[in-house]
Amino acid sequence: MVTATVQYPLRNTPCSGRLAPLAAQTVVGRLPGNWRFLVGCWVFAVTAFAAPPPPPSSQPSPSDPRAAELRLIYFPPHRFGPIRTVAAGGLTVLTDAEKPDDAALRAHLAALEGILDALPLAPATQPASQPGTQPAATAVTAALYARQDAFGALWHRVGVYYDGRFLGARGAGGYSYRPFCATYLDAARPDAIPPELAHEMAHVWLWSHAGLPNDGNWLSEGLATAVQLQLFPSLGERRAWAERVRAGKFVPLKRLMDTAPLEGRHYWQAATLVEMLLADHRDALPAVLDAVTDGRDPNAIVTEVLGLTWLAVERQWRAHVAAAGAPEPSTRQ
Repeated sequence: MVTATVQYPLRNTPCSGRLAPLAAQTVVGRLPGNWRFLVGCWVFAVTAFAAPPPPPSSQPSPSDPRAAELRLIYFPPHRFGPIRTVAAGGLTVLTDAEKPDDAALRAHLAALEGILDALPLAPATQPASQPGTQPAATAVTAALYARQDAFGALWHRVGVYYDGRFLGARGAGGYSYRPFCATYLDAARPDAIPPELAHEMAHVWLWSHAGLPNDGNWLSEGLATAVQLQLFPSLGERRAWAERVRAGKFVPLKRLMDTAPLEGRHYWQAATLVEMLLADHRDALPAVLDAVTDGRDPNAIVTEVLGLTWLAVERQWRAHVAAAGAPEPSTRQ
């Protein structure tokens, strides 16, 4: 999941920009006519050109790093020793850890790529999360850190690369942003592949291959969690979640589909909704993805794209949960 928060506090505003409104109120009104006009022009110029920059979402995005540059940002040579590279198909993991071994990682990546390739999603010409830009390549490269503090330090370097347009990953077990995705090993089980690796690589794959915005929307989190749960089925106690749904302890589907970013505790529900769509409306999923990418509201997705009513969608979703249970994703917060 990606959550970007950027603030522009007053102290970052140029001094002249902060003084311009004051000048307009206290100085211009006391001057003779000609001087008043000239000073007014100065105030206008200062206000226009010294104002804080627009928010990042309205600025052109810089180009994403190529593979070699991505590797240097993940693991700067002056901070890390030898780095292993493990690849399978179009998926690659870079790691500074001695475990898991190459064979285990390669098998995991091959299984993950098989699941992703089987998704009924049309390839995208460009990622919709940043109109007008292209990912560096269709391959997905992730970083798997031996330590949590190294994982946390990565995102400061990502922020520097994007000129302050990114601030996130605090307290997350795994994180992804544009071509970047990373997680870290559990210190108690250093030989175990963390479930977040598949989740975050799925996010970047969906962004680069299908143009799905990685902004915490229900489809992005639902697909990434559903993929994750195919590789780690024991993470979700489906029977317990089926009982919760039977008891009405869930977020109304309309609100779930209208919330971004989703909280981690709602990923399981998004995943089961996606599972239901894959099972019952597989052919419609590319159109659903296009609708989410275009920012269409949930009501249009349900009634126009799927051709259903909200009651019908909930009935089908409840039936899926009752039959298969509902997954609970593994998250480290």
